[in-house]
Formats: sequence, C-alpha cells, structure tokens
Amino acid sequence: MGIRQAQRVRTAHRFIKAAFGIDAARDPRVCRVELLGDCVAVARVRVPGCTVPRLVVARRQSTGRVIRLRRESRADLATLGELVSCLEHLYARFGGPNGEPPRA
Repeated sequence: MGIRQAQRVRTAHRFIKAAFGIDAARDPRVCRVELLGDCVAVARVRVPGCTVPRLVVARRQSTGRVIRLRRESRADLATLGELVSCLEHLYARFGGPNGEPPRA
C-alpha cells in the first residue's frame, strides 16, 4: 500500500469513527474502509447472521463536521450483486476509491 493510499484509508477511518462511533482500525466487524473523492467514507461492516456486509457512509461537510449519510447507507442488502450495484452507484456519485473523479 502506498503512502497516499494509506493516508486516504486513515482519513476514512476518522470519518467513520466520528459519524458512527465505529473504530474501523480495531473493530473486527469492519471488512473494508474506502475514501470516495475527498470527503465521503464508506465502510463495510459484518453483521452476525448475514452473509452480505452492511454499508455505512459518512461525509465531511465544508465546516469540518462529519455526518452520517443515512440514505446511502444500506443494511438490507440480500446478495453480493446488490452490494456491487450499490458500490458502483456510490463510486459514480462521489468518485472512486483511488481518488478518481465522479462520473457524470
């Protein structure tokens, strides 16, 4: 992992912790954390008894405050196909996990 990518993951960890209280670096339920664009963090969190992880999405506002994006967060995904579709929608709206710009 490069330095820039590690900084992006660390920023995403801070956003998720501020918005949801989940310590993504230490909590074993967290599968993956990504920073979309410059201000949106997505975390995949395992739920006991479910095969598909839940998505939690947080965004940093221009004032520096971090908020939950409840409309984009998903807990009711039934299949991995729905998870991939939801992630593609988030990537198109906010940008890719490697700093790519949003798709128009």
